[in-house]
Amino acid sequence: MVSGEGTAWFDDFELFVDGKKFFDLEPRLTEPTLQELTWLKKYIYPLNTVDPDAPDHKDLAVLGGLVGSAQVVALEKLRTVRVEIFKLKHRIIRFLQRIRISMGSQQKLICRNSYGQISTWSTGKETL
Repeated sequence: MVSGEGTAWFDDFELFVDGKKFFDLEPRLTEPTLQELTWLKKYIYPLNTVDPDAPDHKDLAVLGGLVGSAQVVALEKLRTVRVEIFKLKHRIIRFLQRIRISMGSQQKLICRNSYGQISTWSTGKETL
């Protein structure tokens, strides 16, 4: 196994999914169908902002129902460092802290950064 950064070049590269050869898909040049749009509207929740200091969190309200009383919530660790991703994660963590506080829960949120360092936040009664 080779690790590290760099560029790899492959000749005659083939990809198999569940034992079947995968062929690259042609780009779709048509508009989505009504059925596809209906599906998207059912499962996609647009965000108003990534700003963690935004006063309105109504666009994140769906997370309350999705997370519920879960003890562990994982936010994907991305290799690409984009300020927008960090802001969005910060906003989500703040939102989760607020709903935990409003539920009277005193739990900890634990995050690990790209370097393996762990940070914890208490969901006690303090103001965020």
